[in-house]
Amino acid sequence: LGLAIVKRSADLLEHSLSVRSLRGKGSCFSIKVPVKAMNFDPSAKPFADKPKGINFNGLKALCVDNDEQILIGMKNLLSQWQVDVHVCNSLQQVKQLDQLESIDVMLVDHHLSDTENGFDVINYVQKKHNCLIILVTADKSDGLQEKASQQDIPILYKPVKSLKLCTLLKNQLH
Repeated sequence: LGLAIVKRSADLLEHSLSVRSLRGKGSCFSIKVPVKAMNFDPSAKPFADKPKGINFNGLKALCVDNDEQILIGMKNLLSQWQVDVHVCNSLQQVKQLDQLESIDVMLVDHHLSDTENGFDVINYVQKKHNCLIILVTADKSDGLQEKASQQDIPILYKPVKSLKLCTLLKNQLH
């Protein structure tokens, strides 16, 4: 995880953040979380908040993120809302996507790799197709907010809350 996500998680949980670092080897950030016994019902169905009366049936979405787990989570969430979801982990994969012109909404992570970011994907897609684009990031820097604002791109901050995503989609698409 990125440091911004780890720091925000630590703050939300009200737990301390620690770091171990070795020059030339890297750094490890950790949060100490107490263990608590919980009852788990394996037959329970996943729940995704969505206001009543909202229908995303037929909506086509593209999620772009270099984190496979985030792609799986976004695909599962959006699929529960009857959204047809395509996932890509890089600009290269987006360029190979045959269905790009049919996409209604794209959710793109800002930090994709050392050599590309979400705006690289956004600029490519905007040249090919007009759709709603949402930038997903844990970065709350003024510079990023300004850049997104200049291009009229809404930002969702990680961790993405399903109700915030649903409300943003509803407000932007209806």
